[in-house]
Amino acid sequence: MTAARLRRCLSDLVIRSEDGQPITITISIGITTLAEDDDDMVSVFDRADQALYQAKTLGRNRSYFI
Repeated sequence: MTAARLRRCLSDLVIRSEDGQPITITISIGITTLAEDDDDMVSVFDRADQALYQAKTLGRNRSYFI
């Protein structure tokens, strides 16, 4: 899954601050699909937002699909 690869790539990336301290990055991602009964994009974005909050509830650096 693309989201898992993206999370892995970002979490493996180490950025150095000006004083040389390592800075790591984690992301949480909410994923959904366009359903046949979606009347507009608002419902799609609402589901993606719900999925994002579910991913955050599960912990850092997660993705969740609704």
